[in-house]
Parts: sequence; C-alpha cells; structure tokens
Amino acid sequence: MADGVTRMRRAVFFLQNKFENTAVKQLKTAVLNFYSIEVIMDAKQQLVDDVDVLKSAAELSLKFPHIARMRAGEGLVSEVDDMILTFLNENKFLCELPKYVANMALIICQLCEC
Repeated sequence: MADGVTRMRRAVFFLQNKFENTAVKQLKTAVLNFYSIEVIMDAKQQLVDDVDVLKSAAELSLKFPHIARMRAGEGLVSEVDDMILTFLNENKFLCELPKYVANMALIICQLCEC
C-alpha cells in the first residue's frame, strides 16, 4: 500500500514520525493538547480506512485489534488511544501505511524536550 501513496493528515504525520523515538504517553499528551477534536477524528478515520486495507492484504492468521470508527461518550483520549500505532509497529506494518504529510509546518505539533 505504501508505494507512492500519500495522505494529508497532520496528526497521523506527527505520530508516524515521532512514534519510534517517543514514549506513547508523551505522544498522546501532545496530540490531545495540540490538535482539535475535528483534526483528531479526521486523522483517526483515515487511519482506520488505511488499516482496513492492510487487514484485507494481511495473513488470515494475524488478528488485528478492533478499532471503532466512533466512540460515543468515551472522550477524546479513546480516539487517540486507537490512533497509537503500537500494533502496527509490533507486526512490522508501519512501513505498509501510506506516507502521511502535513502542508504547513506551523500546524505540526512539537514535543517539549524538557
């Protein structure tokens, strides 16, 4: 799937680029503090769609976790939890995702190096 495919989703771009070198808790906090609910929900929807494509191409023996498209009443933290790429990383699927991009550097979350 990753062959030349790009998606304009700045929250997933941030997660995809920081995931391997940053603690999950720090990533979740950064995303929740920086991005609006609309941006997070849009990014999650795109990620769910892209994971669905990976599922259809994966081995039948591999059990993908269920990611709900919408979680009523559970709050934004659940949405960010679903977006964390741990499962994909553990099963070597991160490189199979499309390349996510952001069109403006000013709207990309920055991590505090404190």
